[in-house]
Amino acid sequence: AAIFGATLIQLAILWFVIKFIYSVIVLIQLKKTLPEYYPWWKYGNFTIGFKNLKKSLSYSTSNFLDRLGNDGIVLVVSVLVGTSFLPLFSATRTIVNLGLKVSDFFLAPLVPEIINFYAKDKKTKILDIFRSYWFVTSVVLIGGFAISLFFIEELFHFWTHNKLQFSLELFSALVVIFLIQNYSKALIKFLTGINKTKIVLLTSIFRISVFFIIVFIFQKQQLYGVLLGLFISELVIASIWLPFNSFKIFSFNIIEKTNFLINLFTVLCFGILLYCNYLKADLWLLILLFIPIVLLTSYQYVLISKDMRRTIFRSLKKLSTFASKY
Repeated sequence: AAIFGATLIQLAILWFVIKFIYSVIVLIQLKKTLPEYYPWWKYGNFTIGFKNLKKSLSYSTSNFLDRLGNDGIVLVVSVLVGTSFLPLFSATRTIVNLGLKVSDFFLAPLVPEIINFYAKDKKTKILDIFRSYWFVTSVVLIGGFAISLFFIEELFHFWTHNKLQFSLELFSALVVIFLIQNYSKALIKFLTGINKTKIVLLTSIFRISVFFIIVFIFQKQQLYGVLLGLFISELVIASIWLPFNSFKIFSFNIIEKTNFLINLFTVLCFGILLYCNYLKADLWLLILLFIPIVLLTSYQYVLISKDMRRTIFRSLKKLSTFASKY
C-alpha cells in the first residue's frame, strides 16, 4: 500500500479485505478440523456462552488495559511534551518494537509446550523453556541492539528521509524498557496459558497504575517523566510481581530464585552500558561494561539442559540454512 501510494481509506479497505479472506480461510480450516460441530450456529447455547463470557472477563479486561496503556502513552506524550514530538516518539518506538516480532518468533511455538508440561506437572521442563527463551533473546536482541548503536542514527535518518532528528536518549530508554518487557512476556504467556487470569489482570492493573502515578509525580519533567513511568512500571512487574507469583508455582531455593532473574540482571547491565554510551563514555569503558553482559549471557546458557541446547542449535542451523538459500 505504501509503495503504490495508497490513501488511508484505501489502506483501510485493503486491510478489511485481507482480514476477511483470512477469517474465511480459518473457518474453512475449522470445518475440516471439527466437522462434527458444523454448522456451528446449531450448537449455540446462551447459558454456556454467558458463563464463558464471565470466565473470560479477566483476560479481556487485561487486554483492554494493556491496549489502553499502550495508546495512553501516546496521549500522555502529546499532553506533556507536545504533539510535535509524537512523530519522533512513534517512529523510535516502532524501530524498537521490531524486536517484539523477533521475540514472538521464538516464544509462540513454545507456549503450547509450556501448557502441556504444566498439565503433566513437568515444571523442570517449563523452566528449561524459560531459560532457553531468555538466552536466545538475550543473544539476538541485546546483541542486535548493541550492534545497531554503530549505525542506528543513519538508518533512522534514511527511514524518515531526514525529516526527524534521531534521539539516542529516547532510543536507549525504549530499548531497556522493551527488554524488560521481553523478560516478563514469557511469564505472562505462561500464566495466561494455565488460566491464572486474575494474576494476569492484576499485572495489567499494577502496570498501568504505576505508570500513571509516576507520570503524575514527575509531570514537570515531561518526556523524562513518561520514560521513568514506563521503566519503573515494567521493572516493578518484572522484578517483584511476576517472580512473586511464579515462585508460588515453582519450589525454589535462594540460588534458583536468583537464577530465575539472571536475564533481568543482564538487561539492567545493558541499560547501564546504554546510559554510558549516551554520556559519550570512552570505548574502553563500554567494552569493559559489556564483559559482565557476556558473562551473564554465558551463565544463562549453562543453566539450559543439554537436550534444550541441542534443540536450540538445530533451530539456529535450520534458520541459517533457510537464510542462506535466499
